[in-house]
Amino acid sequence: MTVNHRKSVLVVDDEYAMRHGLRRALPEARYDVVTSPNGPDALAKVAERHFDAIISDIGMPEMNGIDFVRILHKKSPDSAVIMLTAAIDPDRELEQVAREAGAIAYLSKPCKIDRIVKTIESALDGKAAYHTAPPAAG
Repeated sequence: MTVNHRKSVLVVDDEYAMRHGLRRALPEARYDVVTSPNGPDALAKVAERHFDAIISDIGMPEMNGIDFVRILHKKSPDSAVIMLTAAIDPDRELEQVAREAGAIAYLSKPCKIDRIVKTIESALDGKAAYHTAPPAAG
């Protein structure tokens, strides 16, 4: 008997297009995807079930992604957290804050779906202690 356990991913982003795009693309990469428009809603979902990976935007209303991840790490310390941001961070200060909050990867928007999938795979395989990816070209 073969059991096919799909890894679960929670996508937290206030932009509908980002949530919708990942909801459509990640199942093709064999992930069970749940989306949330903000930090408080995402924390409620984390209270209901475990997620193997969580992708969170940093700049969101109600609760920014950094505060969300700080709270999240107390509730679900074994979830792999990947932060996304459209913010320009030339001195990498925001990246450092994300790492200190508990993110294991930091990606700049716009970011191609295949880059996000590879980052999730690396995070779940334990290959990425910390990973940074530059914005996608073109």
